Amino acid sequence: MSNDKAYEAITARILESLDAGIVPWRKPWSLPAGMRPYSIRGHVYTGINALVLGLSGYSDPRWITFANAIEMGGNVRKGEKSTPAVFLKVMDRKPDPDDADEKPGKYAMLKKYALFNVTQCEGLDIPVIDTGLVQDFDPIAQAEAIIANMPNRPAMGHDGGDRAFYRPATD
Repeated sequence: MSNDKAYEAITARILESLDAGIVPWRKPWSLPAGMRPYSIRGHVYTGINALVLGLSGYSDPRWITFANAIEMGGNVRKGEKSTPAVFLKVMDRKPDPDDADEKPGKYAMLKKYALFNVTQCEGLDIPVIDTGLVQDFDPIAQAEAIIANMPNRPAMGHDGGDRAFYRPATD
């Protein structure tokens, strides 16, 4: 598969999320701090894969390939759609011995592959995990009213990261 196809698949996934009103670079706080998408074998996804898998909306952070699901005695349910991910590896280019002008160098190998969330599978013998998800946010009306009516309400900033906290040094 060409690099262009992999880029197109990832770009399409991000655009689908934007069209659905999900802004990928905003932290949804749907998983507890530190809970990032990871493979069933324990690899924590980073970069664009973490972003795309995080857009999925699944409550379970574990992902698996079709082949791994079969290998583990399970299967992907019929009709389930995969989520694209990419593998990038920098490779050494060995010069052609018949071409004196060609120099050694490096090139990037990009490969697209399909992942499924474990909730899209059946028959997998894996433990259930407690993701600590808060399904419904039910704010206390009186507390919200106090904040809304504060005469000198403090600014509330969002510095990013994977946890929410108060930092007195910057207040």
